[in-house]
Amino acid sequence: MIGKTISHYRILGQVGEGGMGVVYVAEDTLLGRRVAIKIPHAGRDEGHYRARFLREARAVSALVHKNIAAVYDLGETEDGQPYIVMELVGGQTLGDILTNAGLSLRRSVEVAREVAEALSEAHRRGIVHRDIKPSNVIINERGEVKVLDFGLAKQLDEELIGGSSPDAQTWLSARTRSDVVIGTPLYLSPEQARGAQVDGRSDLFALGALLYECVAGRPAFSGSNVIEIGAQVLHVNPPPPSRFNPRITPELDRLILKALAKRPEERFQTAAEFAAELSRVRSRLSDSDTAHTRRLATAENLIRSSALITIQRLRHKRVSPLTLLASLAALLAVFWGVNYLRKPSLHKPSPAALASYEQGVEAMRGGEFYKASGLLEQAVKTDDGFALAHARLAEAWMEMDFLESAQGEMLVADGLVSDPAALSREDALYLNAVRATVGHRNAEAVKAYEELAQLKPGQPQVQVDLGRAYDKNNETQKAVEAFTRATSSDPNYAAAFVSLGVLHARQTNLAGATSAFQSAEKLYEAAGNREGQAEAHYQQGRLLADLRKKDEARRELEQALALARSTNNLYQQVQAMLQLAYVQPDPGDGQNLARGAIELAQGSRMSNLVAYGYIVLGNLFMKQNVYDEAERDLTR
Repeated sequence: MIGKTISHYRILGQVGEGGMGVVYVAEDTLLGRRVAIKIPHAGRDEGHYRARFLREARAVSALVHKNIAAVYDLGETEDGQPYIVMELVGGQTLGDILTNAGLSLRRSVEVAREVAEALSEAHRRGIVHRDIKPSNVIINERGEVKVLDFGLAKQLDEELIGGSSPDAQTWLSARTRSDVVIGTPLYLSPEQARGAQVDGRSDLFALGALLYECVAGRPAFSGSNVIEIGAQVLHVNPPPPSRFNPRITPELDRLILKALAKRPEERFQTAAEFAAELSRVRSRLSDSDTAHTRRLATAENLIRSSALITIQRLRHKRVSPLTLLASLAALLAVFWGVNYLRKPSLHKPSPAALASYEQGVEAMRGGEFYKASGLLEQAVKTDDGFALAHARLAEAWMEMDFLESAQGEMLVADGLVSDPAALSREDALYLNAVRATVGHRNAEAVKAYEELAQLKPGQPQVQVDLGRAYDKNNETQKAVEAFTRATSSDPNYAAAFVSLGVLHARQTNLAGATSAFQSAEKLYEAAGNREGQAEAHYQQGRLLADLRKKDEARRELEQALALARSTNNLYQQVQAMLQLAYVQPDPGDGQNLARGAIELAQGSRMSNLVAYGYIVLGNLFMKQNVYDEAERDLTR
């Protein structure tokens, strides 16, 4: 293609390539200027690819704005290949700038404001960009911001923008559709990631992600593959960017996080609104440079310069080997120092966060999952970079059936561990074990906890963790042995007695189960642990119900429910209500209890307990020979 002439454009060279086509630099022989020409990939000149390419040209040609690369012309080559002639924008992409010198806070906000103004013009004309990212933003030699590649933009239906009132609100109520997910994973909006309908607010999410990266020095979302990144985009709220750059103001934090809201209606509703807010925030910022990035670059330049000076001196002077070695050693020391700064270091949690974490983990081992979640939430609130606290919080959520919260929290934990090799062996094993548990990879969790038990022999807490892992992996006898070791090491370990009682009941060792539950109840009562007491009463109630001792079972379960309500533990409330439903003298009362439990579980998004609730309700209807209602509930 290079050297050929298309119409009056002489191709001089290739400057880039995207998903839709190749971009060349060409000379406009009529007007004597350099331009960019975009031509579709070979083999994509027919069918919907060609139609989409031409639609792009027509849509973008309507955009005239100082921050949008202009479209000058469009046409077809002699062999029917479509092309677009665009403004050739010189300068650096925002991605290159961030990789090198970086931007000040004030300049970052100004760049985002100019991008928002470009989007405002595009949205006003019914065009959604759908691929806002650093490589599609160029800053030229004069400092002007240009948004490139509206090639993925899609024009709204003509009737939506050709009516009598094509204002912003009319446009915002419209949607565009695509049968493919278009965009770059790090900057995809949640609705794009789902392949759902998008509107201009999707661009504003991408702009929020772009601004986050500008000021924080790292992307808002991370992951080792597209699926992990997509999961974070859908389910994980990024930490405030000020966590990575303390010079970021609370006002700028709030602005960026609003743009990154999962629900479009919670973001800025128009690009003009976003631009105005950026302008207001910018006016309150001082123009301070991105010192950390610049310091690293300066240190590297110092090394290179010093090395060059040393070599030049060695060329012109006689230097002793000892002096030479000293010079090289000094240079290497500086070089290693810079590289050390670059390596991810192990995050050391604050003492306050560590204290909350240890209390939370102990509460979880004691069966107090609700209390544990509160303590672990306090730990991550105190120190959001504490990966193990996020992981253990994920485990607590999982134990209480808050599965979406658990998965999201685990993604945060993984995202915080950029270098697993920096973790101690103990921490790495715990992280692997919890990750496997949350992911329901039970055999993997067992292996990690077995290694921990070897690393920390005689620790009853590790035996409880190992016993729980064995139980989840259906290795009942091994679980019994682990919990027995825990109670032998610590006769006051109430949670181990509860777990041991559950397993004895499963093995129809009723005497062993009753003894274990009673031991646990006494220990919990002595410790004032109401959540633990509720669990002990609940498990005894289940055992008595299985033995057809309904009156005794009901008394235990009512105590469990009262204790769960006193601690506001929704999970314990739901499971106690569902078990109580089975032992009510009046089936109607049982059905009402089951319905109440289902409603409570639905409100808290405890999907497994919702499903179990419908099974309970269906079984209760079957006992009354009300088969239509039973079928309805059992098939939900």
